[in-house]
Amino acid sequence: MGEGMDAEALHEAWSAGEASGEEYGSQGWEGTDGDVWMVVAGMSLDVREGFRYERVPFARFADEPDVPGELERMRSADPATAREARQALGYAMYCEGCRFPVGALAVPFLLRIAADPFTHDRSSGLEMCALVARRNFWDDGTRAGLLRVAYADDDVRYGVDGSVQNRVIRAARNAIAADAHIPIALLDDPDLRVREMAAYVLAAASDRAREIATALHTRLDVEQDARVRAGLVLAIAQLAREHPLEARPRSPTPCGRTRPLPRRCGCAPRWGGCAWSRTPSPTPCAR
Repeated sequence: MGEGMDAEALHEAWSAGEASGEEYGSQGWEGTDGDVWMVVAGMSLDVREGFRYERVPFARFADEPDVPGELERMRSADPATAREARQALGYAMYCEGCRFPVGALAVPFLLRIAADPFTHDRSSGLEMCALVARRNFWDDGTRAGLLRVAYADDDVRYGVDGSVQNRVIRAARNAIAADAHIPIALLDDPDLRVREMAAYVLAAASDRAREIATALHTRLDVEQDARVRAGLVLAIAQLAREHPLEARPRSPTPCGRTRPLPRRCGCAPRWGGCAWSRTPSPTPCAR
């Protein structure tokens, strides 16, 4: 804190920033090319798979650092170069509790970088995706609050850059959902830290909850590492908190079809919600 900047002055400065954010947010930019949510939605598979950075308007949302350049440096064979790039990207994506729009734009590329077995410290790329796709927990340390991924729609938050945090976080969550097959595959990665972070990423997805829940439960059945198992349980709980109707895994039935696992309602020992039975119904499904 700078000299002479007491707590009251700091609060006033922050309030002024919030006010400017509200003014910025009222200018009708939602749904335009200045809305990162719309930009992420418009990123084609060709752009994402081909690392076509030039087709993504990073500079529209941030001048520094060179996000495409840092993403490419993360793919470097030199571990020191990759580490420096991760640090630079981290500051560009989130800082002081704020999630920046360029972070959402970087998610599709970071997922693919993490899937490359020749990338150094792949788990860090996954963690960056997960962090930019989650709300700030500083003002809510309750058990139920810690299971929440996103802000409520009527709880609009603004970043220090004036961006609407709800839109940035949702854009990142949408990017994860669009490429959910990547972290789902990484649940079986030989690197336990990658498996742990893959579950962390998947819990933030905005869609495909049934598919993701099934993958998480399937991995939990065979996972041997205690820390990864704990991460899988937390991911299942977070996914259920965000998608209470959809996040029910599907199990095979005698006739080969699938149906949701039967639900046992009631409070779980530690999580304030419903627990799902792992025992499929013995009766064959009706065609």
